Amino acid sequence: VTATSNKYTGPNFTDALPVRTNVEYVNLRISLDAPYNPIDSLITKTGDVSLLIVEGERKDGLGWESVPGDWTDPDSLTKSTPPVSSQNWNFIPTDTGRGLIGVTFNGLSASISVVVNPGDPSSIKLFPSSNNSSEYQDPPFQYIDTAGIEFPLYAKIFDPNNVWLKQYDNSSAPITWRISEY
Repeated sequence: VTATSNKYTGPNFTDALPVRTNVEYVNLRISLDAPYNPIDSLITKTGDVSLLIVEGERKDGLGWESVPGDWTDPDSLTKSTPPVSSQNWNFIPTDTGRGLIGVTFNGLSASISVVVNPGDPSSIKLFPSSNNSSEYQDPPFQYIDTAGIEFPLYAKIFDPNNVWLKQYDNSSAPITWRISEY
């Protein structure tokens, strides 16, 4: 707080006193992408960015405001370390699964359930068998074989984080095969 004389000027007619107010909070919540957009669950895909914001409800009745919380990702759905003492978190999952994301601040806590589905198709890889055991390493540009001899070849589709998209493992998958004779 600063007091300044309305009648006299100069440094001797101004004085300041630091005032510190303590705001108490009664609840926490997590909002998505913008303040005042609370959620209790999140369904996303690997590689998607979700801006999570922690908000505290003021005890004095003046509403909700962003507060610096300690985030947790106990189910390790991302390779990054959750932020500490941060009002927000750019949550970018790198693995599929289900879990909880939590946040704590001044003895209060909040959490949301999270479902992370695979990302969009990003690459196709060739395998010698359908069990996805080992990808062909440096497959030849062309393969010469004798008629009647089996050559097993399976195509699998992956998302940007190399998660196998099993829903494309069927005869109606968007894969086109071409056999050329020379």
